[in-house]
This record gives sequence, structure tokens and C-alpha cells, in this order.
Amino acid sequence: MHSYFAELAKAIEAVARPAGYEILICNTGEDAATELAEVEALRHRTDGLIIASAVPEEKARAYCKMMKGGAKIVLIDRRFENLNCPSVTTDDVKVGQLATEHLIGLGHRPVGHLRGTEVAVAIDRFDGYKQALAKHQIRFDEKLVRDCGFFESDGYRAMRAWIAEGTVPTAVFAANDPAAIGAIRAMEEAGMRVPDETAVVGAGNVHYGDMLRVPLTTVTWDKTRMGQQAAHLLLNLLGRETDAAVNGQRGRLICEPELVVRKSCGASKKTAAQFP
Repeated sequence: MHSYFAELAKAIEAVARPAGYEILICNTGEDAATELAEVEALRHRTDGLIIASAVPEEKARAYCKMMKGGAKIVLIDRRFENLNCPSVTTDDVKVGQLATEHLIGLGHRPVGHLRGTEVAVAIDRFDGYKQALAKHQIRFDEKLVRDCGFFESDGYRAMRAWIAEGTVPTAVFAANDPAAIGAIRAMEEAGMRVPDETAVVGAGNVHYGDMLRVPLTTVTWDKTRMGQQAAHLLLNLLGRETDAAVNGQRGRLICEPELVVRKSCGASKKTAAQFP
């Protein structure tokens, strides 16, 4: 649905095609039921699956059952805490910390959060947000957290409702870039100025984020490496590669995140260098 997953797919393909595999891509629109139905159909028709799952933790047992039945599965971008499945992710707690601490470092009190869905990636970023507040002795306020999602329409909807209440804080960390972009659109339609009235930080570094009218500050990680490592892990499960292909590591691989400062947070790169 946006460039983030297109970049992952391109990186996966760069490894899988030379190994003799064709790529089939399915979009489930962040809907858990659609995902499980698609996976159930695909697992009998494919050699292996790389999944960015929208399924909440409590429904992960469906994947456990599939794996016991012989399905070859690697998780990408998303993970399950209690499922012993190879995965490639970023440190999503750190993503939340980096974004929130940057806004705090710029002097913002309070900092709000547009929370994602009930998947580990959103839960961890929310946890990172709370940890950053605690580190700086800022009281957590549930009223500053709004349920959102991962699409632009979700950010737009959530921010419009927040604006209608008249309680939008001076800084907001959104669960991902599309949600942040949707939120900015809602603010601009309401006549609010970003970042003058509200600073915004997203996550994921979608490729058009630097081309917006107000370029988006975000947290990024190496999506090419993420996709390639996921493909190597799957080839390893299929017996086509050795562990050396993934640097001798098994299980969960983590791509470290870093902050990318642009205009939506209201800080120049020179100013931002002073802060976390």
C-alpha cells in the first residue's frame, strides 16, 4: 500500500530470483482475517512464505500450527513474542524512544502519540514512547495517546478527531510515516501550521517523505538489508543456503534504527545534533 513494503519486496526478490524462485506478492490491507486466509491458501502452493503480519499476538497460534505442519515461514518487519519463528525486524522500542526523545529534546511538553494497531511493532513503539517520557520524568497521560493505524487515512481520521477536541499537543510521534502524513494533511486542512504549531515525527522513512511540502522527520533503518536477510533466512529453511548467508545468526535479526531530521519537527540538522 506504500513504498515501505515495495522496498522490502524488491530486496527479497534480489536474493530469491537468482536462487531460482519466483515471487508472489499478496496484500492483506492490515486485516488479520484476510491474512490468515491468504496464508492458508498459499502455504500449500509455495515453497515458503515471508510475512509482514497484521495478526495480533493472541492469534499467532495459527502460525504455530502451520509450522508444525511443515510450513516454511519467515517474519519480516513484524514478529510474535511467543512464536519460535525466524524474523527480521528493527528495534521498535528504540524507534519510539528516538522519535519521542528528539521531540522532548526540542523542548516539547507534552508529546502526543498516534498509536498503531495491536501488533508487536506498534506495541513496541508505544512502549518506547512511554520509556522516553519516563527517562525525562514526564508523566504519561493516556489522553495524549490516540488509537490510529498504519494508513494515511487512519492518521487523517485520528488527527481530525483530535483537532475537533481542541487538545492537540505541540508535538506528535506517529506510529509510522503514512499515519504521520495523514495527520499532517488533517492539520493543514484545519489551518494549523506544521511544525510551527505542532511538530510531527513518523517512522519507516517512506521514499516520498522528503518530497512533501513539509518534509517528514522520521526514524529509518536499512530496508534493503531487512529484505535480503529475510530471503536468506527462508532459503536456509529450504536447505538452499547455510547459516553463513545470514552471518551465522539464527532466529531473530535486528536492523538498528536511526533518526532522520527534516522540517516537520521544526529542527535544523545542526540544532538536532544537540539532542537525542
